Amino acid sequence: MKRSSKELKALARDTLANRYGSFIGALIVYFLINFGANALLNFAFPFSTSAVSSVISWLASFIVNLIVAVLMVGLIRFTLNMCRGEQYRLSDLFFGFRTHPDKIIIAQFLLSLISEVCAIPLTIVSIIQSTHALSLDDLSIRALVALGCTFLAFVVTLGLQLTMYLLCDYDNLTAAQALRESWHLMRGNKARLFYLSLSFFGVLLLGVLSCGIGLLWAVPYYYVTLGYFYLDIIGEL
Repeated sequence: MKRSSKELKALARDTLANRYGSFIGALIVYFLINFGANALLNFAFPFSTSAVSSVISWLASFIVNLIVAVLMVGLIRFTLNMCRGEQYRLSDLFFGFRTHPDKIIIAQFLLSLISEVCAIPLTIVSIIQSTHALSLDDLSIRALVALGCTFLAFVVTLGLQLTMYLLCDYDNLTAAQALRESWHLMRGNKARLFYLSLSFFGVLLLGVLSCGIGLLWAVPYYYVTLGYFYLDIIGEL
């Protein structure tokens, strides 16, 4: 039975009732590692107008993002263990590095590639229009193409949302299989996920307006709710 957003959020609140401290601790460690990696990257590759330096910096940033994706799978593992009532610990954050990190990196690479492919029409239009002065019609076309690309990327992102969850749960899946399985599972569930995510807008906004302090409660609430959404999709609830 598909549970409503209200039911999934209620499950998340009950799960986090006496466990907020543990999740906040894991979240802080995750963001510190993420921030540290990007700070080190910026130190090693300071801003430069040189084309070669810019390409090297972009590649280094891309590699760091792939590695951070492995850490994200660890956070998903931590979340799912909490949702399932199993033992969870801070070391879960490094689960992805212990279990097939290559699959996670390949999956993240494919997700990034798919995102870039969705933007190709806009790139083509921009290149064509760059050869002459832009008229009002040109700007309108670019705006429409940009809107279409954004919508396409949004739908595809929703369809592939469960990829990392599946890699976390199933060792036998390849990166490509995880993407296909996510797309299959999300068939008919994209609107549910969109509505669920949209329902957190107010909570996350309040977290931001509180100088970020409120996010320490809002983000765990969001992640655990997504964890229950995944368990509901695969039939564990």
